[in-house]
Amino acid sequence: MATKINKITDKTATTLKSIKELVELMKKKLDWIELTANSTSTSIRFVREQQSVMNDKLDQHTKTLKSHTSLLTKHTGILTKHTSILEKHTGQLSALFVDVHHVQESVKALGDEIVENSSLAS
Repeated sequence: MATKINKITDKTATTLKSIKELVELMKKKLDWIELTANSTSTSIRFVREQQSVMNDKLDQHTKTLKSHTSLLTKHTGILTKHTSILEKHTGQLSALFVDVHHVQESVKALGDEIVENSSLAS
């Protein structure tokens, strides 16, 4: 019976040793999982902070773009007014050019008539 008890004790010791090894292996794996989870949590926190910073910068850029858009709209209105004024002046200059051309033709005709009359008088 003592040998039977020794065999059971040996088996129990072997089983306990195997269980202890499994428990130690599980502990190492759980430690690794915990370390990985902590690392992942830290990374996620860092990414969220960076995302917050980027969102703030994007908000600032959006405000700047809106102010530039407003300014460009204002300048477009001013340029449109100036273009209209320039077109008006261009039309007036064209009309003046026609009038000057008629005056030149009239002066030339008068000059020709004076030359003709002076040659008849002589």
